[in-house]
Amino acid sequence: MSAKSRVAVKCPECKHAFIPSKEEVQSRAGASSRRKGAAFENRLAKRFAKWWPGGYEFKRTPMSGGSALKIGWGLAGDIATTAPDFPWHLELKNAPGSFAGLHQFYTASNGALWKWLDQAKTECPENKTPLLIFNRFDQPTYCAQHISWDNTVLNKLQAIGANYFTYMEKERGMYVIWCFDDMLNSDPGVWKV
Repeated sequence: MSAKSRVAVKCPECKHAFIPSKEEVQSRAGASSRRKGAAFENRLAKRFAKWWPGGYEFKRTPMSGGSALKIGWGLAGDIATTAPDFPWHLELKNAPGSFAGLHQFYTASNGALWKWLDQAKTECPENKTPLLIFNRFDQPTYCAQHISWDNTVLNKLQAIGANYFTYMEKERGMYVIWCFDDMLNSDPGVWKV
């Protein structure tokens, strides 16, 4: 942070420049993070709207899924849609510095990726499948989904020729991770339930 941006106010009596408190700095950082997250959600909503057939709307959920309207309005997740056949509850994370990368699946059982997957799973409505979409500035955007042995997502990924890997965690079960662009380059009909 530059010295110029750290000056919050000047004292009206002595014109002394005050450096913002820790809380003010954290508040600004939080606002910046929310803007980046909102931009990521808006960008992905547009990409889903272009990809999913039927001309349905995809919009960023108000307050990033925390809206009071989510109960009864179907606004769970970070992107809401009018598409009745859209199978996922989307949890989006734009996290350039929040996680070290995909190797956290192997090295950090309490890392950010696991927390995000748990969040997607616990907040998902009964009629949807939780899907985590996350990115980091130096890596592609990835999708991650919990799977069971009878889950068809692996067959879908094989059908579209996507690169993917699976990971089994003793307490949480089995997950599949693939590149978001592989999914959006495929026929959306493959993904319909």
